[in-house]
Amino acid sequence: IAGKTESKIENKTETKTESKTENKTEGKTSNYQPIIGGHKVQSSKPITTTIKNKDIKVTTTKKVTTAKPTITQKVTEPPRTEPPVTQPPVTEPPRTDYNKYDLLNSDPVVAARAFEKLSDELWEELYAGNGIDRGYMSNGKAESRVAIAILNYGSISPEVLASDEALGSYSEEELIDYSHALDFEVVEQLTGTRVDFRKYMLDEEFADLINRTNSAWLEYENGNEDEYHNIAKNFYHNYDGNNLIKYYYMTLSDAEQHDASALYREQLYIAMDEYDENIVRPMYNNYAPYIGNSYRR
Repeated sequence: IAGKTESKIENKTETKTESKTENKTEGKTSNYQPIIGGHKVQSSKPITTTIKNKDIKVTTTKKVTTAKPTITQKVTEPPRTEPPVTQPPVTEPPRTDYNKYDLLNSDPVVAARAFEKLSDELWEELYAGNGIDRGYMSNGKAESRVAIAILNYGSISPEVLASDEALGSYSEEELIDYSHALDFEVVEQLTGTRVDFRKYMLDEEFADLINRTNSAWLEYENGNEDEYHNIAKNFYHNYDGNNLIKYYYMTLSDAEQHDASALYREQLYIAMDEYDENIVRPMYNNYAPYIGNSYRR
């Protein structure tokens, strides 16, 4: 055979579609009780993601001839069809053991899921299904999410804070309003709950301060004032002006006392302004460019 033409056609089509819709319903709100306020909770919409690959078709033709062909003979081979190769999907059991140290994970998926889990658990432990009137009716879920970010300020990456699992669905003004709800002692009094904040905070010294102050504040409301006065006096005596979150928390506790004077309220508003402008707004501006991402999969 002086000349030969080989023709091979391989046609392989793979189509993969993944579709997942999450729809999460927050807990019911009941037993509304009044304290200090802001805006209403903005709910997150379900997210559906579809991925579809285009058909892939590859055709190759190879022709081989001699230098002086005298006879041309065409040899045609039937196209070979290979069966599609399918592999079973790889599924991993959902992880449920996230803790506060996972907020530092370099994988944003892990950190975002840890953030969501911790904020949900704080909400359940602190509000226990009760609603709060803050000038707007709230079940406390948004406030709990923002609290996780504020109480771990500077430790969580902006990519994670901007995710749908964290703060991505809140406007700047909503974030500011929700961030004012650090009055944990009042919520515990109204709902009858007690929370160990060491579970939710990387700064365990600050967590211990919150735990002790909340307990002492409740005793103060019951007429046992000494412990709260000692904690507050020690805090202000040693405060160096560097932690506006702690300062806002303490002045808020002072202002919520049953016999708080107008002076306490004035100090609270000053502390709140400094807290908003130096902590909350900068945090929002830092993560805002990343808003729009979700790590659910």
